[in-house]
Amino acid sequence: MNHAPLFSKKILITRGARQAKEMAASIEEFGGVPVTIPLLKLQKPVQHTEHIHNVLQNLMQYTWLVFTSQNGVKFFFDFLDAFKIDKESIKHQKIAVVGEKTKRLLTKYGFTPTLVPTEFVAEKLLAELVSTLTTSDKVLLIRGNLSRPVLLNGLKEHKIETCDLVVYETVPNEEVKEELVAVMKSGEIDAVTFTSSSSVRFFTELLQAVDWKEQSKRCIIVCIGPITERTAKKVGFTRCLTPQEYTTEGMIHALVEQLSNEPF
Repeated sequence: MNHAPLFSKKILITRGARQAKEMAASIEEFGGVPVTIPLLKLQKPVQHTEHIHNVLQNLMQYTWLVFTSQNGVKFFFDFLDAFKIDKESIKHQKIAVVGEKTKRLLTKYGFTPTLVPTEFVAEKLLAELVSTLTTSDKVLLIRGNLSRPVLLNGLKEHKIETCDLVVYETVPNEEVKEELVAVMKSGEIDAVTFTSSSSVRFFTELLQAVDWKEQSKRCIIVCIGPITERTAKKVGFTRCLTPQEYTTEGMIHALVEQLSNEPF
């Protein structure tokens, strides 16, 4: 196995434990050693439950549902179950999702999206969505509390009536702080993966008491897309790598290609 492109390379996975499994398996497939430290915790909103309940009881008034992440899909259907609302209540609505992974999870619930953008970023989803909408449409935007305002602001600018529904909150996972500090101080991490701008920010917040820039100097910083890369560079990372396809599979393949061709 020592000929494997990621042989003995330690790759830090910063996303949630449940979502990290697939990524870890891919790293192992290429001979790498995944180190999973979930920097984020997802939770139902501590407030506004009544608002969520009211919106979900009146789903038929919306012509489009827009999901900005896999987590949005999961928490949306969790709320439907909790409130005993039949998921068939959305069978007549059109659905837009931000990317392939979100589409895949949606299909597991029995629904096929009408629109998946050709590029998996909010800007592209907005552009392709507004080209199909009319002022008579009513959109339910389903997202997390840290989602960028691109879709919400863009839909409003195009005079599309939009209900903004936050179904989950992302908060720093303080419980992993000591583990993260120890792992980065060890100097053994070869690459750090970030699947969102919030994971970049939480990484720096959790390591603010140590010299994380020095400790990260030797690491390849693998970002899922241009927005995350922009955040990474803004906080001070320099050795950034972003795949052509903005998925976790794309991230690993980009890392494999980089390490196979030449030292980063």
